Amino acid sequence: MLKELSRLLSFYVNFFQPSVKLREKVKKNGREKRIYEEPRTPFERVLEAPGISEEVKEALRKKYEELNPADLRRKILRLQQKLFRLATPVKGVTYE
Repeated sequence: MLKELSRLLSFYVNFFQPSVKLREKVKKNGREKRIYEEPRTPFERVLEAPGISEEVKEALRKKYEELNPADLRRKILRLQQKLFRLATPVKGVTYE
């Protein structure tokens, strides 16, 4: 169950959850300003990377086409609820 949850979370985060990366720090008048890149998913970053082979990129594109983010989210929530029930068998306590 934990392996399945970990695998689903990995797909969900890497293919559908954008993150921002720090591009540079600029000092001006004694203050530091942080400049960030546009939010992108790790999947998008890999596709833009020049050092990654086209075979790997094509395999990732194929996997992306197979995934449904809403379905992934439902499966993750279902497994999390099962895990919570196993971890805390207390009467009257529910997790959503």
